[in-house]
Amino acid sequence: MRNIILTSGAIIVLTLIYFISLSREKPDLDKPQLIISCKGNVHFDLARPNSTVAMEGSVGLTTLGSKRLALEFSGQLLTEQGRFTLSRTLMMDYLYHPENYILELNYADSQVRDIDTAPDDIVFQAILKSHLSILKLSQFSDNALLISDSSTPLFVCIAQ
Repeated sequence: MRNIILTSGAIIVLTLIYFISLSREKPDLDKPQLIISCKGNVHFDLARPNSTVAMEGSVGLTTLGSKRLALEFSGQLLTEQGRFTLSRTLMMDYLYHPENYILELNYADSQVRDIDTAPDDIVFQAILKSHLSILKLSQFSDNALLISDSSTPLFVCIAQ
């Protein structure tokens, strides 16, 4: 009789642990998933204390699930080191904050196409400046987002 009571108690405890662990692993259904696939034409002129950088071309932004996004750059990059053809995709890990429409980006990898002539270090200094960055998303119209950094609008991204 004692073994039956202990076995029943153990089953009840294991069942409670199972349901508690399921409730903790349940995804946050209230948090909206960010889904973006857009592209915009750009002309950047960035003045820095020791250099000037310009980019003319296009930038695309596409989410790849809930944690990764692709920033695609194509066009011309003009730096003090020279003029370069830019054709690459920067893979970024992201964390989206829907309460203030902020994307925290963390550089993960680059995919460079054959026509790209820009050295990695020049692209990093010209475009990224850091492995971590923050973008602000603002709805511009039904199919367009205004992408900004901490102080400046960067480009309008049109839905693809």
